[in-house]
Amino acid sequence: MAVGVAIQEFAAIHHGNDDGERAPDGWRPTTIPEGSIFLLFPGARHRYAPHRRTGWVEHWIECRGGAFNFACDAGSAQPEQPSSSEISELFTSIHALA
Repeated sequence: MAVGVAIQEFAAIHHGNDDGERAPDGWRPTTIPEGSIFLLFPGARHRYAPHRRTGWVEHWIECRGGAFNFACDAGSAQPEQPSSSEISELFTSIHALA
């Protein structure tokens, strides 16, 4: 059974102030460490949430276009590894411009 929702574009998610949990469709839930940045992929069902007792503050950027498709084709962005130093650096740069 599918869990969560599916979005139609890429989304880079940053959350701070506490750990949480992420569960892509069909995968076991994994801990999201405080301050993590991770990608959500178009069409992939997912769910993520903070621990109920603490909550978290999140920032997100939704994107679509050739650059993300190129990154996927080149192996730089893959659903199996939704977080990397490249993703973190890119998010930080984009968020600073907002």
